[in-house]
Amino acid sequence: MFGRNDAVIERQPEPVREMLRSGVGERLLEAGGNVRGLRRELGYSEPFKPFERYLEYRQMWSANSPGEPKLAAQFLAELGKNQS
Repeated sequence: MFGRNDAVIERQPEPVREMLRSGVGERLLEAGGNVRGLRRELGYSEPFKPFERYLEYRQMWSANSPGEPKLAAQFLAELGKNQS
């Protein structure tokens, strides 16, 4: 979802790569790009904050960064707070 394991997956043989890819990240990036385009067409100048935050999560890389499951839980918790 956040691309943490993409480099490892890409080094695997093709059948293994296909098994390991979830496609969630790609679908979220595509959907976010579509939302950006639609917002632009409708004249919205401010960014779509949930997608921008998702992109920030994808950029969080360090030796001490949490793994994908913890990042996903944290991201979902943030989304829940933003909806109230």
